[in-house]
Amino acid sequence: MFTPKSIFLVLTIIFMLANFELAAQEKTILQPPKVDKRVELLGIVFRLAGSSEYSSKLFPKYVEKIEKHFSKYKNHELISFTKNELRKKGVSFDAVMSMAVRISNPPQIKLLPFSEETIDKRWNKSDMLKFVDLLNDFYEQANCQVFFSKNEVMYKLASERYSRVYKKLDLNWYSSFYGTAPKAKFTIVNGLGNGSGNYGPHVKLEKEKEIIYAITGVWKVDDSGMPKYKFDEYFPTLLHEFNHSFVNPTIIQHQDALEKSGKVIFKHVKNMMERIGYGNWRTMYFETLVRACVIKYLKDHSFDEDYVKERLNHELAIGFLWTEELIAELERYDQNRKKYPTLESFIPELVIFFSKVSSNFSNIEANFDKKRPKILQLKPFKNGSQLVVPNTKILQIYFNKKMRGSGFNYGQKGESAFPNIKNVTYSEDRMSVNIEMALQANKDYQMVLWGAFRSEEGFPLKDFEIHFKTVDFPDNN
Repeated sequence: MFTPKSIFLVLTIIFMLANFELAAQEKTILQPPKVDKRVELLGIVFRLAGSSEYSSKLFPKYVEKIEKHFSKYKNHELISFTKNELRKKGVSFDAVMSMAVRISNPPQIKLLPFSEETIDKRWNKSDMLKFVDLLNDFYEQANCQVFFSKNEVMYKLASERYSRVYKKLDLNWYSSFYGTAPKAKFTIVNGLGNGSGNYGPHVKLEKEKEIIYAITGVWKVDDSGMPKYKFDEYFPTLLHEFNHSFVNPTIIQHQDALEKSGKVIFKHVKNMMERIGYGNWRTMYFETLVRACVIKYLKDHSFDEDYVKERLNHELAIGFLWTEELIAELERYDQNRKKYPTLESFIPELVIFFSKVSSNFSNIEANFDKKRPKILQLKPFKNGSQLVVPNTKILQIYFNKKMRGSGFNYGQKGESAFPNIKNVTYSEDRMSVNIEMALQANKDYQMVLWGAFRSEEGFPLKDFEIHFKTVDFPDNN
């Protein structure tokens, strides 16, 4: 028979075990950062093949070691294949890292049994098989194992430095907010040879959890020549990427219920989404929920209000126009945890939310447009003028708000109609911008000012096409 004392003892033990399990989960929910030899190897291969995005010299000490060891192997068949076939098929940037996480660790390199629909479309099966076969030969011929062994201390030191950022991530918040352990494994990789490039490939291996990677580059080095990981530069990326290990599998699990609204919303923001590398409605939903959760984290941890507002305005600026309302939904979820113990249990509410966004998008867009800066006037000619003298040097553009930033795209007539822009400078009050150009006679010109032009509050200019035509005689005044 249980006595009050024995019942108390049992409850105490249960409580202690629960706390122990929670502490153990916190320690295993996210492993410390590390250098991945697969990432380094493919970065080296594409550097040798002349890929500009893998040719950075932001970490000079390491680049010097790479060039000293590998320059003699630039004529290897793998490098020729990469340069003359893969790169011409568009295999670059994130496609390279997409392959890196789908091969086994050296020295015995082989394709892992991944779900083929998750591979970047720039790779095909025959190219993958040939690449891996040549990669094995390159690894042996170029003495890659010797190179990696010589740099092991550098790798460990770099990861230890990044750990200072990693350790400031509140892992308890993730478990508490999402109400569950991550459904995907999250892995932080220090990409030392990738320059400033950051990549987030993911892979679903057979009979295993999805693995989501945060491959972070090196942007700066200190006086000793070693990577310098500043908290305010690296923490936002880490904070963002770890959310994907909770969000992505949840969205995938409920994609049938979300698909209808997702496709409608994506049609409205397709150009803006593709501009930042998001090519379909599902990826858009991954990103919008992650970005809203990031802002929720910042608010829950009492980050500076101006910084939080800046982050919100940034999300609006790049196309996630419903973010403020989505954050309000997350607040409602967090205030009703008895009813919604996990974020997944709240997904039916988000299905309703996104359905309302899809049916009311025109009003959402109209309300956002009111916050955007507007172009008031062009000088010395009006937009659409057919009588612009070819020796016009400066085009002045006046706005209704103080502005910052700049960015241009081609118009419908493409690159051939884009003016030769020499310089872009703001007036002292930042209410106008001077675009210095070199024009030719008797030519149609087009250029599009896009959202890289932003108000001080961070709201982007709506795409604005400027078009004009020069006459065929010079201005003699």
